Amino acid sequence: MKDIANFIAGFQRFQEKYFGEDLELFGQLRQGQRPKAAIIACADSRVDPALLMGAAPGDVFVVRNVANLVPPYEPDGGFARVPAELQAKPPALQARACEQAAILVSLENLMTYPWIAERVAVGAMHLHGRYFDIAQGELPSYQPTRNAFEPIGASSSDQPVNRP
Repeated sequence: MKDIANFIAGFQRFQEKYFGEDLELFGQLRQGQRPKAAIIACADSRVDPALLMGAAPGDVFVVRNVANLVPPYEPDGGFARVPAELQAKPPALQARACEQAAILVSLENLMTYPWIAERVAVGAMHLHGRYFDIAQGELPSYQPTRNAFEPIGASSSDQPVNRP
């Protein structure tokens, strides 16, 4: 878990320096995104498309996956549950709930891979779900025991999502 602590410390440095020093840019980004280009790239950890292009936050829309494959079109109705459950709530709250639900679906999908499920079951791998709140500059972490996203440090421990 030392690596996770290093990543959290890195985010705190981002929050203090990068996010805190460029309030104008992040103020614009809160209003929405208008990227200049879309990049479909490999998920290779050695190659960060935004870094290679010298892109600032909001400049490029990046989709990264194994072998930079583009899946076929499929009509999307998978998060219809969230808007139905929150139909009386403001659109911003509905959007946030959909974004967080997507994180949980991805965590569930990861557990369908036998080699991941095996490692999670024996404690050799831990899954974490995090949501970057661009408006607040926070990184809430999914806490499975409370079924909620909470600010890092708000609970006694940052609990991995380990459901075999």
